[in-house]
Formats: sequence, C-alpha cells, structure tokens
Amino acid sequence: MKPTVVLVHGAFAESASRGGVVQRLLDDRYPVIAEPDPLRGLSGDTAVVSGILSTIDRPVVLVGHSYGGAVISDAAVELAGASHAVPVSEPVAVAETVLDATRSIG
Repeated sequence: MKPTVVLVHGAFAESASRGGVVQRLLDDRYPVIAEPDPLRGLSGDTAVVSGILSTIDRPVVLVGHSYGGAVISDAAVELAGASHAVPVSEPVAVAETVLDATRSIG
C-alpha cells in the first residue's frame, strides 16, 4: 500500500500551485491531499492539518514547503503514524523528495 502524500504550501502560495507535483504523484499512483492551509497562525494551521491527517487510515508522508514545513513538523508530533515529514525549500523538488522518501518505506 502506497502512503498518502499530504502537501502543505508555504505562506506565500496556495494549494493549487502544487498542481504539477500532484499530477506526478497521481501518475505514480500515490494518494495525494493538497488542501489549502488557512494561514491563521501555527497552532491553528497545525490543528487543521492534524484534522485532515486524522481521517487517513494508511501511512502518511507529510511534505511542507517553507512555512508549511513548520506546520507539518508540528502535525507530525501529533500523528504517531507519520512515515516521514519532509520540509522542502524548493517546490520543484517536492515530487522527487516524496518519491525518494517513500521508497524507504516499501
């Protein structure tokens, strides 16, 4: 079973900006969630992402760009089943990072 990849955007972007990454992951048959981050502050944003994560019943790979890295780091602490939390600085590298990270979990 492939993990669900959850993408969290940075403060100066929005979830639709990850369309190319989402499509590459879907092409490789990864379930992907790229919900908008409300950008209301770290604790509130972490609560939103944690709420999304609580609905997933398979392994999860969290990928956060820029500010999203802080959000996924906090959410990963709350989610004992997180396979990986991958903060990235360059959105172009997200798909490659996820594909590399998931190879190590089978």
